[in-house]
Amino acid sequence: MKDYYEKSLEKILQGVNGRKIVMYGTDLLSEIIYGTLVRMGRQVSYFVDESNEKEFCGKRLKNPYELLYEDKKDIYILVFVLEHQGDIFHKLTEMGFIFMQDFSIYGLGGYIDQFDVVDSLLGFNRKYGNVLGFKVYGNAKEESTVKIMTLGGSTSDPSIGNFVSWPEYLYKKIKQEMNVVVYSGGMGGYSVHQEFFKLLRDGLILEPDIVITFDGYNDAGFQVSCEGHPFLHRYQKKFYAFIEKKRPMAPDTLDMRNVEEICHGIKREGYSDVQNWIDGIRMIHALCAEFGIKYFSFFQPMVPSGKAIIDECVVKLGNAYFNAYSRVKEVYNRIPDYVSECRKKCNDFPYITDLSDIFDGQEDVYYDICHCTEKGNQIITEYIYTKIKGAVKMKQK
Repeated sequence: MKDYYEKSLEKILQGVNGRKIVMYGTDLLSEIIYGTLVRMGRQVSYFVDESNEKEFCGKRLKNPYELLYEDKKDIYILVFVLEHQGDIFHKLTEMGFIFMQDFSIYGLGGYIDQFDVVDSLLGFNRKYGNVLGFKVYGNAKEESTVKIMTLGGSTSDPSIGNFVSWPEYLYKKIKQEMNVVVYSGGMGGYSVHQEFFKLLRDGLILEPDIVITFDGYNDAGFQVSCEGHPFLHRYQKKFYAFIEKKRPMAPDTLDMRNVEEICHGIKREGYSDVQNWIDGIRMIHALCAEFGIKYFSFFQPMVPSGKAIIDECVVKLGNAYFNAYSRVKEVYNRIPDYVSECRKKCNDFPYITDLSDIFDGQEDVYYDICHCTEKGNQIITEYIYTKIKGAVKMKQK
């Protein structure tokens, strides 16, 4: 079994500071993380879970409330589970443990920087220092600098898994030849429409010469957006549902005295996930064209549609994830047809490049059902660089 989660754990365990590690959870992901910790030479004191079993992975299994007998300064609770993260979070905080100080929670993708910003347009966001939504590689103030902006979901997120992301690899490759800055704006869980809104509101201000999107997976089966209302992210819908519970709203100068519903626009009946992704890409292209920005869209590779050599551990993780979330399995089974239909559409637009088959015959490119290893990110970088290098050199002139 490959230690794909080792880099995630290297980052996470920086906050342990010599404390005993206690693991919360007894599912397959917990077992994989425990095995990785053992191979890293890290000790786990025991597990906690609501199970009636006495042991897990050869370690003692305790009830979570036994944590109350521990000195909080002496332990760090590591949670790697496929489901019920919210319940675990509330249980631990109710016992007085402080999130990201005494315990941390991660899921399938491993380490990812926190989304610490509720965003009124995008739903959620994060800051990198003082920069909202973009991790910046390079110095935009250097003379003759080519400015590149990258957008996408978690497979373009510069923090996911603690691996070197493809935007960072792209920066390092181009930096060998010329001055370049890369605004890496990929965010875990973003749809193509969040990418569009992000470019419209925050991206244009940075005046990029080139915009690159690498996406497609999150839009399969309306995985993160709401079917019928694809401009609305599922997280955003949760926020509005919370607000709706607080009615009635107080009167104001807009005469909102008797709000009867919260709407999300005209529902799009019979609107397919394929057309939704294509339309999102077309809108990004139109925006870039209007502002004189060179645009490149890349349709990303996906585990269920390609012919990559998949590690047995990845297969097991996928099956466990499907058992936990039936809708994920439905989307996953939809992907081969989705990819086939998208590939046909890609041929109609010269600015879209189909990368769905770039991992065929390759091994060690995925570490779960969608996220890429550093090897995978390097392969992605080579394909993207080959496509954009002419435009990069032209912009330098």
